Amino acid sequence: QISREQFSVDDFFSSDLTFVNEVETFENLAAGLNLEINLSGISGTIESLPKADTKGEIFLVPYRVALNGSFTNSVEFIENLENLPFITTVSTVSVSAAGGGTVNTNLSGSFFLKKK
Repeated sequence: QISREQFSVDDFFSSDLTFVNEVETFENLAAGLNLEINLSGISGTIESLPKADTKGEIFLVPYRVALNGSFTNSVEFIENLENLPFITTVSTVSVSAAGGGTVNTNLSGSFFLKKK
């Protein structure tokens, strides 16, 4: 059983208004899997972000990821998204052959930001 001292719901939500930690997390995950990454769409301010469908002050930060590398590593990248230090949802995923035994993987999603 987890005590309240060990666990806080707030820990699931990013509070980094610059998005630097999230960008680094995506980039480090890709690098560790030997994948090329192009991350885009992460921008805005707390005032311009769409509010999540919640009662609290939680906002959606959309992003797009383009990966190039092995199919196995691309799948592992996607699987690892559920273990990030912040909640993220994936809306779309597409995979296509890229030649040389690699694939291009494109995904879009959002992570959640909690205003503190």
